Amino acid sequence: MRRTVAIGLMGLSIAVLPAPARGGTARGVALGAGAAVASMIGCVAIRELPADKDAEEDGFARPGWLAGVAGSYAHLGDAFDDSSSVDGLGVNGRVGYRCHPRVAAEFQVEWFEANDIRGNRLNGDVEILTATANAKGYLLTGRYQPFVLLGGGAVSARTTGRSLGLAVDETETDFAFRFGGGIDLYATKNLVATLEAGYVLPFGDVSTVDYIWFGWGFQYRF
Repeated sequence: MRRTVAIGLMGLSIAVLPAPARGGTARGVALGAGAAVASMIGCVAIRELPADKDAEEDGFARPGWLAGVAGSYAHLGDAFDDSSSVDGLGVNGRVGYRCHPRVAAEFQVEWFEANDIRGNRLNGDVEILTATANAKGYLLTGRYQPFVLLGGGAVSARTTGRSLGLAVDETETDFAFRFGGGIDLYATKNLVATLEAGYVLPFGDVSTVDYIWFGWGFQYRF
């Protein structure tokens, strides 16, 4: 029961952060920092809970630091073109701490760009940078570890090109939630292959650049 309550509080501490209906860079960064603090506080609290002895003994779900890199594919829907979708490729990286066999907290940064957009609202390029603090819950603790995640942070979108016949080069930043899930596949107790997918929901100045993302890469467990 204590484990369930602590995990629930960790996710709730991120979910209840107020998302601005209209915001800007300062508010987005402040709320993103709040999500990071909430995630780490929850992780510290959960670390003190009793763990499954079998999960500790096999070593795949042991507490400890992690770092990873991955490729990213993003689908932005009709964010810049009423008639067709916009897709982009990029990279993402993360550092985090496995505070319990079932729970980890991490900081994730993702960058991608879509080039040569020929849409009704933009002829040009878009570059998106997303940074979120995530709470991650693991459903299994062996070599194959499916997980779900919830995060909060900031999204910065830069658009360049022409819009409605006028040259445009602008950058907007605001708060966003990240939802997702995937699976960690342990080759060894230290080297992990990861597949994941999810949805980024931004607010305020960047509310039109919500996107679905897919990631594939590797992590190292220290």
